[in-house]
Amino acid sequence: MIGDMHCHTTMSDGSTSPEMLVQYALDAGLDFIAVTDHDTMAGAQTAVNIGKRKGLKVIPGVEVSTYDAKTGRNVHLLCYMPRKTEKLEKLINNTLKERNEAIKKVVEEISKEYPITFEDVKKAAGDAQCIYRQHVARALMERGYTYSVFSDLNGKFFGNIPYQVNFPEVWEAAEIINQTGGVCCLAHPGRYDSLELAWELAKAGKIQAIELSHPANSESDRAEIEKIIKEYWLVPLGGSDYHGYYISYPHPLGTCTTPGEALDALLKVREELNK
Repeated sequence: MIGDMHCHTTMSDGSTSPEMLVQYALDAGLDFIAVTDHDTMAGAQTAVNIGKRKGLKVIPGVEVSTYDAKTGRNVHLLCYMPRKTEKLEKLINNTLKERNEAIKKVVEEISKEYPITFEDVKKAAGDAQCIYRQHVARALMERGYTYSVFSDLNGKFFGNIPYQVNFPEVWEAAEIINQTGGVCCLAHPGRYDSLELAWELAKAGKIQAIELSHPANSESDRAEIEKIIKEYWLVPLGGSDYHGYYISYPHPLGTCTTPGEALDALLKVREELNK
């Protein structure tokens, strides 16, 4: 068995619906996937149900956006199979609200130069629980002002217009995830240079898994992550961080994978957490 434990859908900043994600995973020969949209679980249960009908195991999850107060860097935590979600939902819903308020200011500035409105962007976002820069670019594409989601025009706006979101602190978020009975995993430590933090979180028992195989993890990152896994018996996971075409570089489903034995270990850890 083999699967992809980091996938996004149209419920956040992915271009693929939960239903099509399941089909694409089957087409890719995967046995299981995890739906881990940013700060929402709105599409997870839909994917679980579709997966049951089509013969694909789907793990419900969420990618929680946080920051490290020590370094000021972003940190993403993956929460798999949470049970008691009241505090977690309050946390991530606040992040969605923060994101929407921040993006409104960006759209206001863009609208001074291009004839798009926030309603245009919301329409481009479709079922997404929050507005992302991909949706802004989509609205501009619809009007014919750019040819790509990640064109120079997109870079111009998000490079020059302030886009500030107040994310929860990583230790606070990890504690809330731990309280859900779900498994807490540090996502792509190589992306935000979070290896020192990974050691600290693992030592404190705040994470039970870590993303070993990911497009943003270098070979040296992987070597260090393997040391952390060995030292603290973390579950090593792999995921492509699939976003469909809403990504600046291509990596289809199954680019980075998780073996079946790692999924079994994850399920066992989850069981132990809820005894």
